[in-house]
Amino acid sequence: MKVFAAVLSLVALSPLAANAILITDTESPMVRLTSGGSTSSYTVTHDLRPTIPNLYQATAGALVLAFADDSTSDASEWAKITLDLIGFVDQTLGTIEVGGTSWLYDWQIFGLSGNALLDLNADGLLRVTVASNGGDFWWKQSVLALDARPVSVPEPGTLLLLGSGLLAVGLVSRRRASAKK
Repeated sequence: MKVFAAVLSLVALSPLAANAILITDTESPMVRLTSGGSTSSYTVTHDLRPTIPNLYQATAGALVLAFADDSTSDASEWAKITLDLIGFVDQTLGTIEVGGTSWLYDWQIFGLSGNALLDLNADGLLRVTVASNGGDFWWKQSVLALDARPVSVPEPGTLLLLGSGLLAVGLVSRRRASAKK
């Protein structure tokens, strides 16, 4: 019995430790979007199924979208969307300034729900759709950076303790039943 208790305490007190990992996925659509044109919206899919290890889930992240006005070599306009498991934490819109003139945003982001990370953890895919509000621009890049942490699973020690308790309850009730005969 002492050996059983020693093994039980060692198993219960030695949890497996796993660290968080950073996962980055970059898509480069290099597509020109024009309001009312043949391509007014475009969707990219960040496929993280081969990247996120089993028993890990994304807990926080940032999506940075880069745009250019007239050609792919122009300075970038950008949008940064910060995500966590609750929903959008922050959305920052960047712009370019040339000669003291700030360019207006002529793009709009669709396809991201408030549950973007929950959806990503469910199927390993994050779809981002960008559309032109007016004018034209190039969608150069979509970069997704995620913090993935291990999913909490019952420790072997906890399961062993639960199983031992159930076994003890079964043995006691069997003993009581045989004593009544």
